[in-house]
Amino acid sequence: MMCDPTMSELLQAVSEWLGDFDNSAGSYERRIARNALEIVRREHALGGEAQARAGERLRMLLGREGAAAELETALATAIREGRIAYHDPRLRDHLRRWALDCLAIDQPHYIHGLKS
Repeated sequence: MMCDPTMSELLQAVSEWLGDFDNSAGSYERRIARNALEIVRREHALGGEAQARAGERLRMLLGREGAAAELETALATAIREGRIAYHDPRLRDHLRRWALDCLAIDQPHYIHGLKS
């Protein structure tokens, strides 16, 4: 699933920040680091299942197999070329579920009213 930033990017950013840590970091910076680590934790716990669900939906939409990045590119191409209409209920369902999975990882406190 293409939720940005990736787990690797977050870990690298926090690692670099902690490497420069000189005890002058304020509470704001510590809160940012803590939030980044929480996103990594949620990505680790939820990301695999979310990716599997997205892959299954993409395979159903496109009627083919492939790696996640390949299927995401194929979906974008199909939309651009008009083979899948932007208002197709299956596409809208996939994008909604994808967004909810991304929110569950990145900003879980915003998701509570969106699941219905």
